[in-house]
Amino acid sequence: MIATGAALAQGQLNFANIVVGAVDAPIYDLGGMTKAEGPDIVAQLYWGTEADSLAPVGAAEPLKSGAGTGYFLGGSRTLPVPGGTSVYVQVKAWETKGGTYTSYESAMSGFAKYGESNILQLTVTEAPDTPPDLVGLESFSLTVIPEPSTIALGLLGAAALLLRRRK
Repeated sequence: MIATGAALAQGQLNFANIVVGAVDAPIYDLGGMTKAEGPDIVAQLYWGTEADSLAPVGAAEPLKSGAGTGYFLGGSRTLPVPGGTSVYVQVKAWETKGGTYTSYESAMSGFAKYGESNILQLTVTEAPDTPPDLVGLESFSLTVIPEPSTIALGLLGAAALLLRRRK
């Protein structure tokens, strides 16, 4: 019975970028001056036992609006490892554009806003212990890669200026 309980034990952590006295890491919109706001901007928890092999876990959480702009409160997230395990976690955020982009990877390739936090190393706990907060999480800004047509126009303009200069 003890072996069965240990096999089913799962670690947990608190998926939130604001916790009074512990974490205050808002997500900023393009340029890093104003906080991003939802519900079209979502944050997703990525985790792994190695820093270079992170995978998404749980549902993406929309950012708050109004007084909570720039923040998400995803609550306790369960990871498929026993409590006491050291894991690596990262927050990735992206613009869904009304549901068009359902993952961080699709937003990156679809020319939507996206960004990611620093990677943290945390030790997860088992219920009923209080799950650890994302202490050490740093704020980050969203960015967007211009569409290929915009890049092509810029390159054509630069080439035209170089040709004109040669004449």
